[in-house]
Amino acid sequence: MNAEASRGNHLTYRNWLIVALLPVLTLILPALLGHPPVIGDNATQNISLRWLVAQDYRAGHLPTWDPFNWDGTPLLAGFNAGALYPLMVLFILLPANVAMTLTLALCWLLAEVAVAKIAETIGISRWFAVAAGVVFVGTGAFTAQVVHIDMIEGDLASLFALLFLLRLIDASSSHARIANAVGLAISFACAIFAGAPEAMLASLVALGVLFVVRIGYRSLGLGALLATVVAAVVALGLSTPQWLTGLAYTALSNRAHLPANYAGIGPFGYRFLPLILFPFAYGGYSGGYLPNYFGNYNPTEITIAITAVGLAFAIVAIATRHLTTIKPWAKTFLVTLMIVAALLALGSNTPVATLIYHLPLFNLQRLAARYIIDIDLAGVLLAAAGAEYFWDNGRIRPLNNLVTCLLALLGLVTLIVGLTIEIAPQFAFRLVSTNSVPSGRGLLEVRLYVIIEILVTIGVIAVLLWPKLAPRISSSGDRSLKVHTVRKLLLAALAFQMFGMAIQFVVLPSFFEPEGNATAPAASQLISGSERYGLYDPRLYLYSRAIDANEQLDRNVFTHTNSIQGYASLSLATYNNLTQTKIQSTLDPSLISLYHKRLNLDLLITSRRYLRVPVAHLSPTALAHHTHRPILQPRGASAFFVGDISGAKSILIRPGAGVSSIQVTVKTLAGSPFVVSNANVNTNGWVPINLPKSVTANVLTSVTVRTHSRLAHARRFDIVVNAGTQKLDVTGPLVNHLNPLQWRSFQGKYSSIDFASLHPTSGFLRSNPTVTILSQHQATNGTLTAKLDVQRPSTVTTTLAYAPGWRASANTGQQLRIINHDGLIALRVPAGISSLTMAYSAPRLRISLILGALSALTLVGLGGYTWVDRKRTI
Repeated sequence: MNAEASRGNHLTYRNWLIVALLPVLTLILPALLGHPPVIGDNATQNISLRWLVAQDYRAGHLPTWDPFNWDGTPLLAGFNAGALYPLMVLFILLPANVAMTLTLALCWLLAEVAVAKIAETIGISRWFAVAAGVVFVGTGAFTAQVVHIDMIEGDLASLFALLFLLRLIDASSSHARIANAVGLAISFACAIFAGAPEAMLASLVALGVLFVVRIGYRSLGLGALLATVVAAVVALGLSTPQWLTGLAYTALSNRAHLPANYAGIGPFGYRFLPLILFPFAYGGYSGGYLPNYFGNYNPTEITIAITAVGLAFAIVAIATRHLTTIKPWAKTFLVTLMIVAALLALGSNTPVATLIYHLPLFNLQRLAARYIIDIDLAGVLLAAAGAEYFWDNGRIRPLNNLVTCLLALLGLVTLIVGLTIEIAPQFAFRLVSTNSVPSGRGLLEVRLYVIIEILVTIGVIAVLLWPKLAPRISSSGDRSLKVHTVRKLLLAALAFQMFGMAIQFVVLPSFFEPEGNATAPAASQLISGSERYGLYDPRLYLYSRAIDANEQLDRNVFTHTNSIQGYASLSLATYNNLTQTKIQSTLDPSLISLYHKRLNLDLLITSRRYLRVPVAHLSPTALAHHTHRPILQPRGASAFFVGDISGAKSILIRPGAGVSSIQVTVKTLAGSPFVVSNANVNTNGWVPINLPKSVTANVLTSVTVRTHSRLAHARRFDIVVNAGTQKLDVTGPLVNHLNPLQWRSFQGKYSSIDFASLHPTSGFLRSNPTVTILSQHQATNGTLTAKLDVQRPSTVTTTLAYAPGWRASANTGQQLRIINHDGLIALRVPAGISSLTMAYSAPRLRISLILGALSALTLVGLGGYTWVDRKRTI
């Protein structure tokens, strides 16, 4: 079938089968095998938030407040929960894991369709358009963001907004313009409802570039201009319940007041350029080699990957004059979009960073590297246009000299970069300033991967240049490749690379998530009582550019302090009223007990990697940093979590000078504790303890050490666990202040470990000498009811974050005064009242709901007019 014959308005059943294979194989099939895509941030924040939102809807009220997360955070006004996104209905009707899987699968399927339709709209034929949709979703930024359901939902809505704007501009009738304006308004409103500001701003960039390019080509009529303006106004009106309520938090939000060098917060740096050729050269999921070359971010956060096949064909499209496979303005639009998105993604690595900071909205955003989604979209569409040009309706076309030179240059650069990694990996990785250099098995994996990518890339380039190369190879005989042979070779290379990326990005993480992502507990644990949880992550957000500018947003690693992060919003809500620190509220571990009491923090979730680290030698210098070693108390028991270790065979303890013997108690997830009453120190200063088979066959959770004689003072000491072929040093600041004497641990999913307080605090209101709290209860939406005994007017303190929107009333109907007390709510209560009610309503919620309803009625009216006008025309 030639290209022209493959064009049409509807996908065929074969097209649907092709686009459906990707989400089925990478998302649904692993879920059916017991491994849903609840990984990364989806596990630590998104699934719990959406479950909580669903509970609110089931209870018959809007999801406005999350009372369970640290000192409380907004849901609706905080964006990230996606409370108003249409696919939230799946979480209301289905179990959370099922809803998460189906949501992601639907987003992937619809995104493939949207990209295919965009490709057709700009002139690309059916099969190449479908291929563009599959490649865009199956590689690069879209696949990489599978760990962020809000990004996936926002990017999906952005794709449809771009499609509707394309159709609106080219519409030939008024009813077609109005119909597409309705689609544009709904799509962009959904991009806002998704809760990811990065996706919304990437959408604005794509829409803005298209608008400007069409004006430049004088192909934007007055009717299309008016319809676009109406769509924009209606979209903003429809989404007011999300953004208008959020504006009330900008005064409290550090994220809404970023420093001028904000573009240094997560940009795509020049040292990441090798990832364009070798997306997993700096690490991947397959063998546990995942270096911290982008702060704590891994390749899935910043990958540009349209495959070697796509990159070669994109060069064909860009460098070919009078490209016939897309409309004249489309190539200008796509190339311009790539350039603009690249500048935004590079952020502070460009001279225009200060200018970007002064753009409204854009100065509220972090993670500039996420503009890569626009680069991927433009690159994939150009690649599809280049591929169609190369095939030219079934006849392989020799490429011009410029394309030939650029492809040869691509091959040369690939060889140089790849062989440098192969031959001199230490030099290569240090040249690009990676934060860690692979060794051992990790280095072997990287070398094997790079050599395969070199072969694939050079092979693809050779196939494209074969019509020019073959005559020079031999002057006799038929050296031409047949069309069907070329197709098979290129499709095989494309399928191979897509399969590799899907495995690395989605399938492997769902079966075995790499160490480092803590997993939040089931939301039902939080709803069942008054518990609050925090995520403990000492290595969160290492922004090298911000550090260089002395504007590090969370200095934890470099000052050896640690984060308790309250994830309920990634945009406007503040989590740090109490400490008045920056975005993720840095805390020293010694303050954990204080915040446990003050914030009613009963549950902590962290990663096992903060409790123990592998070591090769037992010399003092080879073990953990001095400030991260556990502390042996001068008297009494010192208890330490070890991070749930399987296969522990023995323990080595070095208590230090003056200790001749110790008592050691070892606990596992199941079974009786193993106790050694008199363990003696050997000549090397170590206490070796062989563990019985009952411990080795179980999961080691904690070790308690008690000295037989009192020490002069507390001291740092060492605990090393032999587990199989590994020696694990028990380390990390958690073990000093979060120990089995105060907290109990229970095994979390994959690499997380969860801790529940053994001495939980007593609710959200604090009694004082003049006020006794008789009882209190807080609903899922944050509404608090309490019975009081108030002897005289007094101030009652709470563990609730101070935020606009809180109201308090007594049983007498009197409105009580709310005070900002060090970032928490305090109440002035009069004498004699017997009960009070505290309720939260997002600020400006009523007016925003009215505006949203009016906008929805406007859309219904426009849609009805379009339907009637179309019927009349027919």
